[in-house]
Amino acid sequence: MAKCSLDTSKPKFRRCIADHLTTHPALQSGLDELGRNLLKDHKLCGWVNHPMPGFPKYQNKVWKWDFKPQAVDPSGTRKGWRLFAYVPDPDTLDPVTAIAFFCYPKKQEPGGNPATWIAKALKSFLVEEVDKGDIDAEKFRRFKLPDGQIRSLCCVCFETIFVSEMDAEIEMAERSHICATNNSDHP
Repeated sequence: MAKCSLDTSKPKFRRCIADHLTTHPALQSGLDELGRNLLKDHKLCGWVNHPMPGFPKYQNKVWKWDFKPQAVDPSGTRKGWRLFAYVPDPDTLDPVTAIAFFCYPKKQEPGGNPATWIAKALKSFLVEEVDKGDIDAEKFRRFKLPDGQIRSLCCVCFETIFVSEMDAEIEMAERSHICATNNSDHP
């Protein structure tokens, strides 16, 4: 796995960076450049699988990139911006989908335990995104597992979409699922 598709289009994320875009109008071109580079190889872009101690549901699903938009931060080689993205299924085939949920200049990093404020930002993001639109209930089936988790299965390509205890995570994964089948009768 090397390629990553970065989704910066979600409304909650767009509101998160709105003030930054006002003060740093070239930030969008920096995010676009980061997205293009991630499609080449996500490890070339300051990638870190951010540790989430105390939040096992988010372990391996929160990825972080430090980046430096040229037009925004012309200072030497320092990467002055940080982007966090949620990866519903890190074990999927290339390109892995990463959904941006938090971005800021590193000099404005929130204080305290990073895992706590990252989890809070992600939960807020997931709750808002799940409320957007309907999921095609006929396309997915959910099964309760003995350990209390729920498995979502695509009824078109028969792939496991996601396994979690959290409905918000499952619904986000179902929304971003692209069937592995080439059957033109289904989206």
